[in-house]
Amino acid sequence: MKKENNFIEVSVEKEWIATINLSNKIRLDKWMNPSTIVVNCFPEYSSRLTQTLNHLLSPLNKNSLFEQIDLAIPAPSYTQVWNPLSKAYEGFDTYLKNWINDNVFSCNFLFVTNAVAPKHLNKIKLSMRNKLDNEHFRFCALYVPDDSTFLPDYYEDTYNSNKTLVFEWENILNPLSIIT
Repeated sequence: MKKENNFIEVSVEKEWIATINLSNKIRLDKWMNPSTIVVNCFPEYSSRLTQTLNHLLSPLNKNSLFEQIDLAIPAPSYTQVWNPLSKAYEGFDTYLKNWINDNVFSCNFLFVTNAVAPKHLNKIKLSMRNKLDNEHFRFCALYVPDDSTFLPDYYEDTYNSNKTLVFEWENILNPLSIIT
């Protein structure tokens, strides 16, 4: 009897094609403007996507990169993040509240992540609503679990939530590398 593979492997080519398709969806919406800030959610896993999208979308900003900032998000089963300013771990609720107070003002924000972590992204969305109207922020992701309670404004594809996405650059022996 063959053992079932519980992973969905994302090759460099698959990630690249999905990233181009995602950038095209964002462009077609015509929501972004030169004052848009691109937010790199969960930088340990989404930095390559965020930077690539920023370059692909730069023609919308006279070929200049959009301002880009990081937002630390805990792994799906964690509740704390490392705050580089305080040089300590903080509960995500406290960290997010302070991050919004320090970084969010009247402009557009595009939140970028490789894969949706519904609990944390819902929390960000609800917290943003306390500071800005809905039309000033959007979420995008390459992949969304098929049973997700959070649906980003832009995404490329869904995947079977009973399986685990693994990008080619991940060390699958690292327990945090498994996004579920």
